[in-house]
Amino acid sequence: GEASGALVLQPESAEQPGHAYCSLLGAAANTNSALSPAGFVAADKILQAAEDSLVAAGIPPAQLAAVHPHGMGNPASDVPELTGLLEVLAGSARQQPLVLVGHKANFGHSMCAAGIVSVIVSSTALHHAAVPVHIGIQTKIKLLHSAVGVLLPTLSPAVLGEVGLGRAGSVSGTSVSGDNVHIVLQVK
Repeated sequence: GEASGALVLQPESAEQPGHAYCSLLGAAANTNSALSPAGFVAADKILQAAEDSLVAAGIPPAQLAAVHPHGMGNPASDVPELTGLLEVLAGSARQQPLVLVGHKANFGHSMCAAGIVSVIVSSTALHHAAVPVHIGIQTKIKLLHSAVGVLLPTLSPAVLGEVGLGRAGSVSGTSVSGDNVHIVLQVK
């Protein structure tokens, strides 16, 4: 389905803070090779954007409680994207599992608004410390069975704990033109 969304941004230095759900800690973007076919998902570029956003945010991967991949429902792109993300974000240094956040399995791709909807869903999950069930995932993603410290909530919501100085998460996005973006959000 199609969707739209809007964010209200406010500097942290505002005299009268509003009802901010989270802060943007860091962001990074890159693009696939000009020779890549439209819609091609490059795991190495997604990995690089994730690493660069964490450097910009100044936090280690193990401090992220959750990640919202761009995919989660498209077998052709889920595997390369999750391969890149999990190489950076998952692993044995984690004290809590990395929870996968998503919206596409619940109410569709949302077309041009997929990126903004991902940010809204992720910031809401971080704010409320809960990730809803992915009701639309009918088949298990085989890659996740061997991933260390990763949780895909398919039966019950996942509760997010605080890691380090606050609850942090990230959002990964790709475009049909080959752009890759990764942002890091935090609730304090």
